[in-house]
Amino acid sequence: MKRENFYRRDPGAALQGMVSMTLEERGVYNTVIDLLYLTWRPLEDNRGYIAGHCGCAVQKLNPILNRLIEKRKLIRFEVDGEHYISNAKFEDERRSVKGVTTRSGRAEVGEKSAGVEEKSAGVGNNPPLLDLESVENQTLTALDKSRQDKSSSEAIASSPGACARELDEVVEQVVVALWGVWPEVGLRRSGKRELRKVIRAELVAGAAAERLIAAGSAYAADKSAWGSSGQPKAVAEWFALGRWADFVPAVAVVAAAVDLFRFEGPAEVRRKLCETQGESFVRKYLDPARYDPGGRAVLPANGYAREELARAWFPIKSMGYVLGDVQRGVA
Repeated sequence: MKRENFYRRDPGAALQGMVSMTLEERGVYNTVIDLLYLTWRPLEDNRGYIAGHCGCAVQKLNPILNRLIEKRKLIRFEVDGEHYISNAKFEDERRSVKGVTTRSGRAEVGEKSAGVEEKSAGVGNNPPLLDLESVENQTLTALDKSRQDKSSSEAIASSPGACARELDEVVEQVVVALWGVWPEVGLRRSGKRELRKVIRAELVAGAAAERLIAAGSAYAADKSAWGSSGQPKAVAEWFALGRWADFVPAVAVVAAAVDLFRFEGPAEVRRKLCETQGESFVRKYLDPARYDPGGRAVLPANGYAREELARAWFPIKSMGYVLGDVQRGVA
């Protein structure tokens, strides 16, 4: 069963609320709303995650998202040191959901449902509901029975031993990570639906999520592995070939214990490149690199990564760091 977003239940009010938005703002806005209703909780302010779903770079997303917040189409708030992004109308609905349905199958607007609370708790640390006045001129209608059904089923799925729900979450994490590091030309020939199917099959067969991400990252960053065409394979096609294990780094990957996307050198280098080039760029070219503290040098994983880093190295050079040669034995 599918929980309908308010702008789908009342399209007239939704269109009126989006009159002042540009085409790009509408795309980001609708994507965020979809994610809110999909998880039934505010989104952590993880710009890389949101950019992955919007299909754009972080540096492209940031100004659009900030404008939506300034226009009060979206809201940003802090709870216990964590920042979240949500929508005032969505928070009103979360606060007013009632879990008891009538014989007709309709759920009336009232106090929050225990089912939704249980489901939210299963997803993660759910921030407190916001006591906000709605900032959008949209009509709140009675909630459909499908919302109650989905709330109940997801509450059950989030209980211990519900492997199906956990598998879905792991699949999505792997897909988002791979989509962020794969070269754009390889993404145009594939789709997330096909990639989800392939990744799900590999996970069910016993593959570790960390190894899948490590293998994909290694292939995406190694231009010499792309073959004579000089272009990477479509991401879903590459995993479907079944030879991804050949690209897993020799260093052992410990499940749920290693951060695959973290440069081993100074944090300020990674932070500056994230600011200037975006998270996707850093994951592709900087994170696989090694750091030589004696020479304050970053050693890229391969020649292609060095070329890309060289184009973006000026602000890092001004910080006193050197872009060294390719790691010996890596490329």
